[in-house]
Amino acid sequence: MLLKMNIKPDEICAVIADDYFYPSGLNLELATRAILNDHFKRLAVASFLQINSKASNMLQLTDLLLGAVIYDLKLTEGAIKPYRNYKKQILDFLLAQFKISNSFFVDEKGNKRVSFLKDKFKISIFKGKQKEALSSEIPK
Repeated sequence: MLLKMNIKPDEICAVIADDYFYPSGLNLELATRAILNDHFKRLAVASFLQINSKASNMLQLTDLLLGAVIYDLKLTEGAIKPYRNYKKQILDFLLAQFKISNSFFVDEKGNKRVSFLKDKFKISIFKGKQKEALSSEIPK
């Protein structure tokens, strides 16, 4: 779903993903490429590579950014109380860089929001319906 929502109509991309468990005998790379290319009815994903995130600085950085954004969401939803940690420090840095006073999930007027986009930095909360749509396409 994440890829479906972020691949532009005229874009061909290469996907680099963390090494996730996938059932024996099935190939996540081939299945994902087939699902996405079929969805777009064209070549949208040219290649798909799974690597262990500990072996890649790029994926390590992605994990750090994702951790900070999820920390922000948990704070906004009241799931946790604020405490000083590395996620909070990274979150504070990101909010300062984007000149956001409160949260990625709260706008300037104090209203909750489900997405944020600025300078190619995109955050989206996916709805359950979207998740169900994707799971119906995954091969058994």
